[in-house]
Amino acid sequence: MDFVPTFLKEWRAQEAALPEHCCMGINHMFGLSFLVHTLKPSAIIESGVSAGHQTFLLRLAAGKSVPILAFDPLDPTSAYPSDGKYGHWKDPSGVTRYFVGSGFKDFAEVDWDRLIPDKSIRQRTLVVLDDRQSSVERFRIMQKYGFKWAYYVENYPVQTGTSSEISGCGTSHSPSRDSSEGLRYPSGGAFSPNAVCGAPLAPSTKHVLYKDKFGAKCAFLTRDQHSKMLNYMKSSLKTYFKFPALFSPCAEGGKTTLLGYGVGDRLKHRLLEYRLPTQDREVLGYGHLFPAFIELTPGTDPGDPLQGTLPEMVTPTVKSHAAPKMFTSLLATWVVAASVSTLLGLDNA
Repeated sequence: MDFVPTFLKEWRAQEAALPEHCCMGINHMFGLSFLVHTLKPSAIIESGVSAGHQTFLLRLAAGKSVPILAFDPLDPTSAYPSDGKYGHWKDPSGVTRYFVGSGFKDFAEVDWDRLIPDKSIRQRTLVVLDDRQSSVERFRIMQKYGFKWAYYVENYPVQTGTSSEISGCGTSHSPSRDSSEGLRYPSGGAFSPNAVCGAPLAPSTKHVLYKDKFGAKCAFLTRDQHSKMLNYMKSSLKTYFKFPALFSPCAEGGKTTLLGYGVGDRLKHRLLEYRLPTQDREVLGYGHLFPAFIELTPGTDPGDPLQGTLPEMVTPTVKSHAAPKMFTSLLATWVVAASVSTLLGLDNA
C-alpha cells in the first residue's frame, strides 16, 4: 500500500502525456512500476511495445539513465500514428534502443552475449515479457544467457491460458469444448507460468493445449508431458509471485485487491477518489491476468523438458476459433518479421 502514491503520480504523468490509455491494463502497470522501483535493474528488456505507453512508464520508474531495449514486430510510429485514437510514445532520450518494424528481432534470436556482454549486467536486467510466447521457452533463453528477473504480464491461468480461441489454434474439425472429451479448451493467449503450474489438472483432463508464438505453434500435450513442463518450472523458479490487482469489478476478487472492488457506482466512486479512469475507459476494464514476477534459479538452460518429443503441431485455423483482427495481423507480422530478420542477417544484435 505504501507504493500506491508513487504509482498514482506516475500514472497521472502518463495520462497527461498520453490521454487515451493503451495498451497495458492499470493493474498490470502497477506491478511493473513496483518491480522497477524495488529491483532497480541495471537494464530493462521490453518484449512487446505496442503503442509505447508501457515504455513511457518504464522510463518514469527507471529514471533517465537505465538502458531500455524495446522489441516489437511493429513500429509504434506506424502502428499507432499520432493522429490515431491512442497515439504513441518513443523515447527521445537516446537511452532506449528500439528493435521494431524492419529492425525487429525476437528475444530468442538475439545474441545477448554481444548486445549485453557484461554478465553482471544481465543478472540485474529485468525482462518484461508482454509477447504471448511460451513461458518455458522464454525462461530457457533467459537461463542460457544468465538473465534471472522477468515480469510475465499476461499470465493466463490453465483454464484460459491453453485455449485456441484468441490466437486461432485448432484443427480442421476443432475439438469440442465438452468436458467429456477431457480437453482444456477455453480462451487465452499462451503457455504461461499459470497454465503450467497454476492448478492441478482435473482427473478428466487427458490433454493440455500448448501454445507459443501467438498461437502459430500449438500442440496437444499428454498429462505426462505436462508433468514434465511442471517439473521444469519447479526446478527453475526460485521466486514466483503473482501481483494483486489495484481494483477489480469482480466481487470474488475483493479480498485480494489493494484499493477496492465492486461494480457500477461503487466502483466508479472508488476510481474517482484515486483519479483513475472509469471502467469503460480502462483498456482491460480493470481485468486482471495475474501478472507475475519470476526469479530464476542460478544455472544454465537445463534443456528441453520434453527432450524433443513435442507432438505434431496443430494447424492454426480462423474458421471456428477466429482471432480478433488486431491479434491475427500481429501474429502474421511477428512471424514474418522474425523470418525476414533472419534471412537478412540483421546481426546488429
